[in-house]
Amino acid sequence: DRPVSPSAMRAFTLEHAVLDGSEGERGVISYRKAAQASTAKKGERRSGAEVREAPRRALLWLPGRNDAFFHPHVGSLLAELGIDLYVLNYRRVGECRRFNLFDNPMRNSHCSSGDFAEYHADVRQALEFVRSQDNYGQIIGYSHSTGSPVLLDYLMAHGDSEFSGFVFNSPFLDWGWVGGRLSKLLVVHLPSLLTKLRVWNDESEILGGGGPSAWALQLFSQYNFDPDSRPLFTVPVTVGYCRGINRVHALLRRHSAAGAPITIKPFVVLTSKGDDVLNGDETMIHAHAIGPNRTLIELNYARHDVFASADNEVVHAALAYLRTWLKSQHFA
Repeated sequence: DRPVSPSAMRAFTLEHAVLDGSEGERGVISYRKAAQASTAKKGERRSGAEVREAPRRALLWLPGRNDAFFHPHVGSLLAELGIDLYVLNYRRVGECRRFNLFDNPMRNSHCSSGDFAEYHADVRQALEFVRSQDNYGQIIGYSHSTGSPVLLDYLMAHGDSEFSGFVFNSPFLDWGWVGGRLSKLLVVHLPSLLTKLRVWNDESEILGGGGPSAWALQLFSQYNFDPDSRPLFTVPVTVGYCRGINRVHALLRRHSAAGAPITIKPFVVLTSKGDDVLNGDETMIHAHAIGPNRTLIELNYARHDVFASADNEVVHAALAYLRTWLKSQHFA
């Protein structure tokens, strides 16, 4: 059985708005508001002084590399808890493909400047859009994989005052399974060195692309996402992307060494010991650098995206953990 049926995928629709962007690049915000629910029981009468309206809540979702939103089961949970969903397809990711906001499909998730600061405008404009939609009392940040360095880089530059808490789904805090210690050493140091020597530039490809991606096709066989938003082919890994990731990782390490938290807001990290992209144990170690108010949950058999795991029971467990954490922090 598929964790999410094709009919459920089609039925969960989002509205879209193209952001203003910066430097000729634009992102897309996709959103769906939870149905308004009355806090009073049927037939119950209460005076105005007794009625205490719950604060409106929103969750801002940042997908990972080559990723898109295809999670109606998570969206339905958020709606059940009264949380409005906003998905930030930051430049060259997700719905930006379908809206033809960049020309070269092989530059999906490419960081053209080699610095994730280029995404700050997208995050800022997304937050402005969210606030324009309602007077939210709480905004929760959510990120998966590469979306986490994008979000964390924004927080390190601008602070966490616009958020009430965070959900990190297998955050990309270390290079993980990249082929052993030697390969990790090369991918951390060579992009910067060879760019300075002008052997490479940010457009150079460390790993080439083209041809079907077995990993994406395996995921598609269960989750039936829109290939116009999430590619089924292998996308190159560029020097610009690696340099951007390495800058954020280095800044995270400096924060950790200085004992300076990135946020003191509550956050949860969901990852997997069986992660097929990152090393779940390393993710848990590096997550301490984010801040002290943390809840760390490591599943045994989840995929890299814990909410897109192969086994229904694992997906249900991840949803249960998320529900419990959101309620425990009074975000629902």
